[in-house]
Amino acid sequence: MKFNWRKFAAVYFILTVAVMLGGCTAAWLTAVSGMLPGILAVVNAVVSFVAALEGKTVPAGLTAAFQKWESNIASEIANVQSLINDFKQSSSTTILGQIQAVMQGIATNLNSILSGLSITDSSTVSKITQLVGLAIAAANAIIALIPLAINRLNSGADEHELQAADKLATSAVNQSLTVMKETYVAIVTEHTTNAEVNAALDILPRTI
Repeated sequence: MKFNWRKFAAVYFILTVAVMLGGCTAAWLTAVSGMLPGILAVVNAVVSFVAALEGKTVPAGLTAAFQKWESNIASEIANVQSLINDFKQSSSTTILGQIQAVMQGIATNLNSILSGLSITDSSTVSKITQLVGLAIAAANAIIALIPLAINRLNSGADEHELQAADKLATSAVNQSLTVMKETYVAIVTEHTTNAEVNAALDILPRTI
C-alpha cells in the first residue's frame, strides 16, 4: 500500500481551516492531546527500527543516540499534555503560547535526528525519513493552529458560536489523527528492496 502524503497534507489543511473558525473552548485541545501519543508512537517505532538494524544497515552504537532523542521528545510531549490540562482549568492566550513554544521544541528535536545520519543504506534512510517526516508534519500542523486559536480567543465571539466552532475543529483534528494512523501503517507495511530492512519493518507495531 502506498502512503499518500498529499492526502495527509489535505486533511491538515481542513484542520487548520476548522480552527480558524473556533478556538477558546477546550474540546479541540483534547483532540490534540489525543494526537500526541501518536507522535510519540511514531518516534518509538523509529527507535525500534534502528535498534533492529544496528550492526546491519545501521552503524553500531547509533541506537543510543536515537534513544536519547526519544526520551527528550517524550518529556516535551508530557509537558504539552500538562499545559493542555492547565488550559482546561483556565483558558488563556499565555498558556496557548506556551503550548506553541514546546511544540516548536518538539519539531526542532524531530528534525535534529535527520541531520548528519551516518547511515548509507538508502532503504534504511528512506524509512527513517518517512517516519520522522510523519511526526514532523503532525507537530507542525499543531503549531500552525495555535496562533489561529489565540486570535479566536481574542475575537469576542459568544459562547454559542465558540461551541459550534469548537465542535467542527474537534472533528477535523480527529480526522487528521485517522489519516496519520493510516499513513503510518502504509509506511511500515510497504517493503523495500532490502531484506534486512523489511525484516525490521515487520517487527514494528501495525497501529499507533
